[in-house]
Amino acid sequence: MSEYQSETTPDPRLVDQTRREIGRLVSEIEQLANSDIPPNEFYAECMRRVYTALAARAVALWTKTPQGNLQLQFQVNLPQLGLDEQMRPAHDELLRHVVTKQEATIVAPYSGSGMAGAEIVAQGIQNPTPFLLVLAPILIDGETSGLIEVFQEASRKSNAQQGYVQFLKRIAGEVARFVKNGRYRIILTQQSQWNQIEAFIRTIHGGLNPTQVAYLVVNEGKRLLQCERLTVAIRRGKKTRVVAISGQDVVEQRSNLVRRLTQLTDRVVAHGENLVYSGKIESHWPGDVKKALETYVAESGSKLIIIVPMKDSREFANPKGKANTAVICEMVEDPAPPEEMAAKVDVITRHASVALANALEHDEVFLLPVWKFLGRSTRWIRGRGLPKILLALVAIGAVATFLVLFPYPLRLEGRGELVPDVRRVVYAPVQGVISEVKVKHGDQTEEGSILARISSIELDRQQIELAGQIQEKEQQRAAYEAQRNESGKLDPELDGKIALAKQELEAFRTQERLLDVERKKLDLRSPIRGTIMDWKPQEKLLNRPVEKGDPLLEIADVDGKWIVEVNLPENTITHITEAETKFHDKLDVEFVLSAAPDIVYKGRLIEHATQAHPVEQENFIEAKIEIDPDQNLVNRLKEAAEKSGEGTSMVSGIEVRAKVNCGDHPLGYVLFRELIDFVREYVFF
Repeated sequence: MSEYQSETTPDPRLVDQTRREIGRLVSEIEQLANSDIPPNEFYAECMRRVYTALAARAVALWTKTPQGNLQLQFQVNLPQLGLDEQMRPAHDELLRHVVTKQEATIVAPYSGSGMAGAEIVAQGIQNPTPFLLVLAPILIDGETSGLIEVFQEASRKSNAQQGYVQFLKRIAGEVARFVKNGRYRIILTQQSQWNQIEAFIRTIHGGLNPTQVAYLVVNEGKRLLQCERLTVAIRRGKKTRVVAISGQDVVEQRSNLVRRLTQLTDRVVAHGENLVYSGKIESHWPGDVKKALETYVAESGSKLIIIVPMKDSREFANPKGKANTAVICEMVEDPAPPEEMAAKVDVITRHASVALANALEHDEVFLLPVWKFLGRSTRWIRGRGLPKILLALVAIGAVATFLVLFPYPLRLEGRGELVPDVRRVVYAPVQGVISEVKVKHGDQTEEGSILARISSIELDRQQIELAGQIQEKEQQRAAYEAQRNESGKLDPELDGKIALAKQELEAFRTQERLLDVERKKLDLRSPIRGTIMDWKPQEKLLNRPVEKGDPLLEIADVDGKWIVEVNLPENTITHITEAETKFHDKLDVEFVLSAAPDIVYKGRLIEHATQAHPVEQENFIEAKIEIDPDQNLVNRLKEAAEKSGEGTSMVSGIEVRAKVNCGDHPLGYVLFRELIDFVREYVFF
């Protein structure tokens, strides 16, 4: 048994409890390594837990400086060990050896013996302390950035020493992970800052209007500086004006805050020196600046004010030029360190001064919009673009001449349908209900034949009431006459009643005859000889309630003349009238059927309305087109319909697209007629 090993057997329960406690402490160190707490705080919390977990006499954490030296970052109980100055050189040499070898090791007290003892002794390196030293390097990407040192009692068991080494190596790994995470966060922060600065630069150089650039500077700069208010002022001549304040769409020049800020900025810009106010007014500042600053602070309550006058910092600018713009940064509630905020403002002003100088110079150009227009207009005329421009002008002139001089027929288009020339619509003569329909689609009817019957409850009621009134008056007249006959005397009053009853009875009979006339109207009769054009009239009309004037059936003479009815746009009537006057004849028409668009038929415009009527929110002119009889259009359509079993009435209503020939006009007008008419009506009128 080793001299450092106890002969007593440990209590298993105590060992298990200790193991759980160590596991908990290690878990806490892992959580700390994943956090973003400051390094000093992490080192302190980590070493305290190592000290507790190993029940050590002392612990220390060393980090490597950029010069290669070891610097103590945190220790627990190290001064209480009583290490003197004579031990320091040997102890420092031991630490440097572990850093160089990059391996965890244990060194026995007052010697170099231990896990790597032979190698250490061979190099003359020893442990000068009376304690057992456990050392583990902190390795980051193959390089030692520090080490952890643990001082243990010399009486600790030798079989537990390997556990010390493994534990300390794990803790060193967690420390290395924390340091790497911190470096990564620093890189991300720096990258984010560079991205923000790049976005700020790109944004403020995106315009050439001074006010627009000023607003971009204050709004984008405020996000970059994390200040509470950022302002830009511009000095022109001897007058300073606040042109943009962060978070405000409009600067109210008459407000007390803006007027006092304008006065303060004017004084600072006039002197040309930066002003940093953090709660104390310096005695060496100019008197007018101190007075304006006191007035403004009393109004705004700002705790930090930084005013930076900006000169034109471009390379070709006059180095002796005076400042003509200024940036004002303010913190009201939570002031930041003045030095840090001033450095950030300096970054903003270096770029803002260039953007504002460009904008001001651009804005001061006399008649700038005119020069821009001339520059854009003459860009292609200079150099090699001149021949191209001349060639294009010649081509445009040739095309324009061709469009003006070349004649081409003007055809005005309309849409309509193919229908018989003779057709009638049967309307409901009275209010009622269709009780019977005697015809069906395609039936041939004679003039006066009954098509359908209407039953009218109102007429039936009137007939019953009238019959009752007639019967009542008849009985009343008979009673008066019987009374006169029984008395056998002349009775003028009774004779008057009989005469009145006869008169009222005659009025009732007249109403009865008129009612009979109305009842005869309940039989709907055909006004002409023709064909029923409606599809399935029985299904559409039977038992349907109708009002007086409702269209019920359409009858057409399909064996007679057929025409094309079209709706022409309202703006075509002038051209049609002029063409009719010019040619003294009916205008030629070409049309196609939607059912057979590959065949073009001819006709003549025989009639058209002189007033427009609305169709689906547009105004149209109704016109009739006579079909050229030589083309035998209707007969061919009827034959095709009869072969298909649909009947000749199916020919009616076929959609037609017609074009009326209004004579020759310039090709340009034919192609752009609607545009030319629009310009004439809405631009020149």
